[in-house]
Amino acid sequence: MDTVSDTVHWWNVLSALGPLAVLLAAGIAGAVAWVTYRAQQLSARREEWWVRAQWALDHSLAADPQAREIGLGVLNVLATSVLAGPEELRIITVAAARALGLDSDGGARVGGIAAGVAPHAVPATGRLSAEDRVRVRAARVRATVHRRLGQETDAWVTDLAQRNL
Repeated sequence: MDTVSDTVHWWNVLSALGPLAVLLAAGIAGAVAWVTYRAQQLSARREEWWVRAQWALDHSLAADPQAREIGLGVLNVLATSVLAGPEELRIITVAAARALGLDSDGGARVGGIAAGVAPHAVPATGRLSAEDRVRVRAARVRATVHRRLGQETDAWVTDLAQRNL
């Protein structure tokens, strides 16, 4: 009879642990739901970031210098976001490079287009033209992206980026 009472004793212990097992399962399910929710939130935020980036990229490549300036300004803000990964930052750099007279790799353009804009090409003082303002915004974008990627920025780009608008 000792065997029967021992079995009942362990069965009582296991049945007493049942609510704890249910609580543990609920906790695990809650943690999984929370992680899934956070992942969906991040995905939604990144998607909205990309919609804004597309808008800014379109404007940064527009014919109107004021639209380009606004687009580059928005790209600079977007480049500071933690939602922008290295790939997105490199995409942003292409728009800034174009405005600075550089190819997408940061080298001088070819085909009769002037090589990169030097600091002296933008007046050191006085009111800036619309095209000069675009160059300053592009230099700021390039400097921001380089800082985020841990890359060195050319001195002329840094000087240009520090100009007041």
